[in-house]
Formats: sequence, C-alpha cells, structure tokens
Amino acid sequence: MGVKKKSLNGFFLRYTLQICVNTLLILACLVLSILVLSSAGIILPANYAEVHLQKYEEDFEKADHITREMLPEHCTYGVYNKEGRWLYGDFSEGTKQEVWACYKADRKYAEGGGYYRFIKRYNGEICIVNYRLRAYFTGDHPILNRLGIESILPIAFVGLFILQIGVSAKVFSKRLRKRIKVLNEATEKISHHNLDFEREHSDIKEIEEVMESIDCLKSALKKSLEEQWETEIQREEELSALTHDIKTPVTIIRGNAELLIEECFTGEQMECTSAILKNVGQIEGYLESMRKVIHNEVQKEELEILKGEKLIEDFVKQAEEIVVAADTKIHINKANVHCLLKGNKRGLLRAWENIIGNAVSYTDKEQGIDLFFDIKEKDEKIFLVGSVRDYGPGFSKEALHHGTERFYMGDRSRHDHAHQGLGLYIASQKIKEQGGQLILKNTEKTGGACVELWVCIYS
Repeated sequence: MGVKKKSLNGFFLRYTLQICVNTLLILACLVLSILVLSSAGIILPANYAEVHLQKYEEDFEKADHITREMLPEHCTYGVYNKEGRWLYGDFSEGTKQEVWACYKADRKYAEGGGYYRFIKRYNGEICIVNYRLRAYFTGDHPILNRLGIESILPIAFVGLFILQIGVSAKVFSKRLRKRIKVLNEATEKISHHNLDFEREHSDIKEIEEVMESIDCLKSALKKSLEEQWETEIQREEELSALTHDIKTPVTIIRGNAELLIEECFTGEQMECTSAILKNVGQIEGYLESMRKVIHNEVQKEELEILKGEKLIEDFVKQAEEIVVAADTKIHINKANVHCLLKGNKRGLLRAWENIIGNAVSYTDKEQGIDLFFDIKEKDEKIFLVGSVRDYGPGFSKEALHHGTERFYMGDRSRHDHAHQGLGLYIASQKIKEQGGQLILKNTEKTGGACVELWVCIYS
C-alpha cells in the first residue's frame, strides 16, 4: 500500500526519454568508431590525398618517371608534355583532353567530381592528379569504398535506431504486460465465479483505479450471487414442501375415486370417475417431474416417431376433457392430416394441456374455444399447426412479447391470482425442446387470443 504510484503518462514518458537517450548514444558510438578507425589507420581522412600530394610534391617534380605507387590510393593521374600531348597515366581515353583543357583554363574543379592538382616537373612535363576530398578505407575494400563513409554512417544509424526501437518496445510491452496481468487474473477469476481472492495492487495509478473498480464489482457480484443462491434454496425448499403437501389430497382423491368405481356406477358417472383417476395420474406424474427438477434428476426425454392424425386425436380428446370439466363449449375444425412427427408425446400433450387450460380460463363460457389443425410451411420447413382461439380479452402488446416468459403476470387483462404465469412458459419450453415454437397473437374473428402450436413434421 505504501508503494508510490506513477501515472501511465509518466510510464510512457520514461520510455520515450529512454529512446531519445539511446539515439544519442548510437550517434556518439558511431562518431567514436570513426575516430578510433581513423586513428588506427583503417579509415583515411577526407583530405588524405590533398595532404599527401602537398607533402611529396617536390618528389613528383624531380622524379624521372611518375608511377602509380607514388600516388595516394583512389587517385587518377596523367602526364603531358608542355604542348599538351598525352605521355602516360591512367586517365580514361575520353577524359584526357578534357583534363588538359582544365589545366589550360586553370580550373581545379573536375567535372566528374573531385579536384585537380597541377604539378610542373623539372623537364617541362605537366603531371595532373585527380583526387577527391572523401574518406576511404585502407586496403582492398571495393564495396565499402564504393558506398563511402557518407553512406555507411546513415545506414548504420538507421539500422541501429530501428533495432533499439524494437528492443525498447519489447522491454516496454513486457513490463506493461506484467502490470496488466493482475487485471487479467482478476477478471478470469470472476469469470470462473471465484470471488474469494484477495485484491492485488499496482504501482500505476490508472491500473490501481481499475483494480479498485473490479474489486467493487466483485463484492457486488458476490453479494448478488449469495442472495440469488439463498432465494433458489428457499424456492427449492418451498417447492419440495408444496410437492409433499399436494401428495396427500391427491392420494385421498385417488382413493375416493377408486371406491366410487367399486360401486359399479354406469354411464356418465363412471366416465367422470375414470376422468378423475386419469387426471390424478397426470398430477402424480407432474409431481414426480417436479421432484426430479428440484433434485436435478431430470433426464432428457426420448423422442419417438408419432403419427400426425393420432396426435391430433389425443389433442382433441384432452381438450374435450378440460372443456367438460370447465363447463364450456368447444368447436373443432381439422383438415385431413397424414404425416409423421419426431417428438416426445408426453411433452407435447403437456404443452397442449397448458394452452387449452389457459384459453378456457379466459374465454367467454357461453362461446367456448375454437380448435384448428392444419399443415403449414415456414422457413422452408413443414409444420403441423394446432391453433386455440378463445373469446376472452385477448393479449395486450406487452403480453404478446413476454407472454411465454416464466412467471410473467404483467398483463392484467389476462391475469388472476389463481395463475402463477407458468402455463404458456411451460408449453413454449416443451415445444422448443422438440424443434417447434409457440406463437401468440390476437384474432379479429373472436376478438380474443390465439395461441398456435407449431410442431416440425418429420416426413
């Protein structure tokens, strides 16, 4: 905590200054290298030829014959008589007369570059030497001398500058990555729901501020998750208790219904008693499913091949039983459907039961509900569509968007305290598991709601 904090601005400035200092050191090293090589005789000074010619000018004047070995390196020369006739030397054929013209005009600047030095010899001959004020490497180094120190120095500087930029960037990124690592570790721990780690600190002010924000986020997330876990545990306990409590009245209902059957009722009484036992069995199945959900024992339902016409018969039969119990009416309109579906029959019937139950709850008792079955195409797929229309208040705009959400109870026009907002949610989930969908809409014909169950046809 007592570590002095520095800003990112200072962090970047430090490395910028370091690059500037390194650049100056590179320049100093290059200059020092030139001085050392010059003092060692590896590099000749730029005025070496001029000094050499001045120093040995008298020898050139008195020598019987001027040879190549008498001249400085990297010079060319030519010897003329006093009338300008070429005698010997190494000027090229095309420049011999041009050089003599420069002598006659006393022009010491060579058109091809460099300078001329005119030496009058004892016998009247004229020796003309072409030299350059340029540093050269001693010995046989044609490539280096062709480039010249003037070119080699900038190339060496640029190369070393780029190298030090690369090295500095690597060092900088390594140190910055080390400081950012604490952020990555913190976010990774949070993403894995590990919220019990100790907060780390950074010597950079901005990173420290981010770490503080992450720590606050971690604390808030931890508190939220703890509250959520407590709520889930409480809900599981309540559902478990409710499941247990429901078993008792269901057992009593089953026992009484079985006693009634033993009385050998006939006709409508026997049919009603059988319906009671059938629905008691469904309730017991739901209670068992609820128990498995609570204890995470749910297994994926196996899919089977279903006949479309048989499934519609089961849908109609189930709807008629619910309508009779609710003392309302039903109108059925179905086309000739011959198809195969791949799904779980129990899940489909449960979804259909929730849709019918929802429609019966809100429809006008005198007008009842309307059922329609047909085959439709959508998104290049073929579906068996079962539609349920009621004569109730219909869905609001909000319910059309959120009606299939769990515990949705915001639509006052289709809500009473006897429902917990689960019917359409359960139906939607069951259909989605089998590749279908649930569509909510309002219909102008009845003025009420319309729920469509779309099941994908297998073949």
